[in-house]
Amino acid sequence: MREKRRAALRKKLFMICLVLILAIICMIIIPINRFRVAAGEKNYSDIQYKTYVVHSGDTLWGIADTYMEGIFDSHQAYIDEVMRANGLNSSHIYDGQLIIIPCEESVYMTITAIEQTD
Repeated sequence: MREKRRAALRKKLFMICLVLILAIICMIIIPINRFRVAAGEKNYSDIQYKTYVVHSGDTLWGIADTYMEGIFDSHQAYIDEVMRANGLNSSHIYDGQLIIIPCEESVYMTITAIEQTD
């Protein structure tokens, strides 16, 4: 009888130790994975949206050259955001069209300052 109790107690202690070890491992691994994700994410909170009147000869690629700065990984990512923001099905734009374009806050402030002096 005493041997059965000791065996049961050892089994419980083993299970408790195993659970504690797994909990500690999880507490170490989960924050590391969250840090990796956070380090790879872009800070989209610095994006301002500005209205833009399309001029003759403008293309979304050219607008991306001027306004995309460092937040977007590529011209295509910027163009995709412009198309999404404006509900466009294609990248064709026309003279006089009013579109919404994303730009970094610093670019937005610079452009706004230039527009106010003109």
